[in-house]
Amino acid sequence: MGSSIQSTLLQRLELRYDAVSRLESTEDSQTLKLVLNNSDEDSSPQMSVLISDVTRFREVLSAFFAFIDKSLAYKPDSKASDAANTQFQQWLQLQGEISDYELHVRLFSMIKEFDPAALVGIDPLLTIKDGKVYIEAFSKNASRYISIILDDGFWTEAPVCTEGTAHVCITRAFIASIDSITPRLPLTLAIGTAQELGVSDREADESEDNSEEKGLIKGYPVNNEWLRRALLLQASSAQTVNDMSLMRMDLFNLVHYLRLHRAKVHKTWGNRNLNPRNMNLKDDDTLIFKLRPGQVPEMILYPWKEVITCHGLAYSGEERQDIKMVRGRRDLLLLDRFMPYVDQAALQLFDSALHSSIEVKGIGFCVNIVSEGFQASDWKRRLQMETKLPVFSSQAGDSSILDSIKSNGDYRASGSESWEERNALVAQMMRGTLFYSPAHNYFFHRKWLNFEADDLRYLGSQDQLAHEHVQAKRVQIQNHRRPDGTLVFVAADGTKSAVQEALREGQEEASVFHPKFSLTRNGDLLEIGCTCVHWQDKKESGDLGGPCCHLRALWLHHLLEIERKKHSGEEEEVLFQTRRFVREDQVRELTLDVSGKKKLTELWGDKEIFEDRHRKTTSIYPSSDLARSAYAKRCSYLTNKGYSLEG
Repeated sequence: MGSSIQSTLLQRLELRYDAVSRLESTEDSQTLKLVLNNSDEDSSPQMSVLISDVTRFREVLSAFFAFIDKSLAYKPDSKASDAANTQFQQWLQLQGEISDYELHVRLFSMIKEFDPAALVGIDPLLTIKDGKVYIEAFSKNASRYISIILDDGFWTEAPVCTEGTAHVCITRAFIASIDSITPRLPLTLAIGTAQELGVSDREADESEDNSEEKGLIKGYPVNNEWLRRALLLQASSAQTVNDMSLMRMDLFNLVHYLRLHRAKVHKTWGNRNLNPRNMNLKDDDTLIFKLRPGQVPEMILYPWKEVITCHGLAYSGEERQDIKMVRGRRDLLLLDRFMPYVDQAALQLFDSALHSSIEVKGIGFCVNIVSEGFQASDWKRRLQMETKLPVFSSQAGDSSILDSIKSNGDYRASGSESWEERNALVAQMMRGTLFYSPAHNYFFHRKWLNFEADDLRYLGSQDQLAHEHVQAKRVQIQNHRRPDGTLVFVAADGTKSAVQEALREGQEEASVFHPKFSLTRNGDLLEIGCTCVHWQDKKESGDLGGPCCHLRALWLHHLLEIERKKHSGEEEEVLFQTRRFVREDQVRELTLDVSGKKKLTELWGDKEIFEDRHRKTTSIYPSSDLARSAYAKRCSYLTNKGYSLEG
């Protein structure tokens, strides 16, 4: 699952079922049976409850499973053997001729024998706790995580249930059958193993010695790269930086526009010089959130540049930000079926091109979708994301909150937790033992895969070496800024950044290598290179997790320094900042920009027409210090004149 380069297989998850989930109907009733895997645990979760609003339940559940429908499909990739492709074609011809259960018995038997490293979505994890049903699922490549909470808004009465956690057998045929639920008949939701639900598709001869090996056994290879991505997705929802409150109409406007507009074909289509292979490239697939202190957020949809103004609360942050959602924008279309039943929506963002999560709530349900903001091969964003979260570690530190979860099984956050306490909760999520609901700020313990978090600390040997270089303080950064604001990791006098390796046996002097790159104002890395042999041989994508350890160490050192300043309260050098001052019906907006020319710009005009008509002055200074001093004095002057800082 993920890149095949040096990925370490941690375990092979095997889920055994005696039946598949199904919808059973009679003349006067219908029952939706969610079949759980046979477990060695003393007790598995069970529930039986009558649904109050059948139509709403059908639409919500169908919309949820639509997110994972494609992940359940198997298709041999280019690396699969000829036998796997032949067997798969034969299997396709059996669809419609044998039962759904037997179809999947043959499918997973075929995968185990001919394509054991196949990428297939793992069955969702289902937990019953406090009379609620929690279902969690990942896309097959762990680029998206979705969870749903079903509660008493759907139950006609308090359910009969047993708490616990297990996987639920979901097939594409079962997902399709949900749409056939009719509101004319009462619907019962029943959860349990096949034996507990009184169903069985398995035909086993108990007299045979190998009877345990018969039946449906779904096998999934779990490697370190896939599991790291999955856990980082889950944990990011509890550690987001920027929160946006969305009104129902904001989400509706966004989904409606995406539904009516297809992404444009790239401008290079048909141009043999710019696009020699004539690839059908889509244009910019980006959603930008404009966040301005004291103002309601705006969403800009590319490539159409459509601006959607939100109607929720004003942005409460202190800095102007333009945060990009680069991946997952089209996934928002899958929210369409939820929309008639959504009452509240919220969006959490980390930073441009990093993870984001959107949560929608309605009567009886709450859905949380976390999307990866970058591709698995983007080592720059991956390391940036990891520096914003705790490290993978099997050992939990001292924490009264974790002690409370250990004794009580759950914890409802108050919002007053310290950064260290919140970090301890996120670290526990990265061990795979906590579920988190952002809407309820609620954590509870549940079991998932058995693994050691220490095995996930590094993605490949070069990652480990990079961290060792940073921890041993063997990284020396030299940088300067170009007039366009690009940060070049070479000093203005030509002195190069350097990474000194540990002294090896037989060496009199440690080896020193010179990684380099340029960081643009948009956060992109350009002009990447290193003087080491590893870079010359493998470049950026020839090794697991990215390029050589020296480039990773240089980038990692820069990122960790940013995080250190943020948590210590130390201010970073300001290159660009805008502040808006308001007095009665007058507006004055000051902009400091020392990334290129050292300039101070002031806009002023009437509040009602300021965005369309205003006056402007620009002052140029010989140095950054003089520009910053003038900016501070002007801000102080406006404050003394009765202007108030907006936001």
